[in-house]
Amino acid sequence: QFTDEPGQGAKEVQAYTLLAGALRRNPDGAARADAVMDQLVLNNPYSAEAHLSRAQYVATTTETANAKSNLDKAFALAPDDPDVIVSMAAFAIDEEDFARAQELLDRALEQFPERQGVYMPLARLASAQKDPQTGIEQLTRGVERADQVQFLLPMLLNLQLAGNDVAAAKATCDEM
Repeated sequence: QFTDEPGQGAKEVQAYTLLAGALRRNPDGAARADAVMDQLVLNNPYSAEAHLSRAQYVATTTETANAKSNLDKAFALAPDDPDVIVSMAAFAIDEEDFARAQELLDRALEQFPERQGVYMPLARLASAQKDPQTGIEQLTRGVERADQVQFLLPMLLNLQLAGNDVAAAKATCDEM
């Protein structure tokens, strides 16, 4: 139980997340882990980070409606937070709401072109729409613009290899 007393971590989102993760690994810990994450949003009702963390946690269970509710709350609290926008888009991709995913990712790309985390779901969206070439284009653009590319390059390489573009794959390997 976290409290508002100094040093007790009531506002420390990561403390709840770590505790819930540890509890969830135990065979009988799922209910306790769920209670920890419920307490997170009760103690931090106006924190987008808390709602996003709970949404990400709940998404690992079978409660997708609950995850969506938490994502919606995080988005309402912080509509310009890049992690919230990208998480909303990822959920939209999972739900096959490709138009909403594209809208969110376009917004994220406009506001945060330097973040590699924006380009990965763009490629995932293209793949979900059976358009690997657009995925390659998005990842290539990300490699050119993002301030970090360590996750983009392997994704780009995989798409290039899947498309039998050996020359492009070799060039990507040379960048790694």
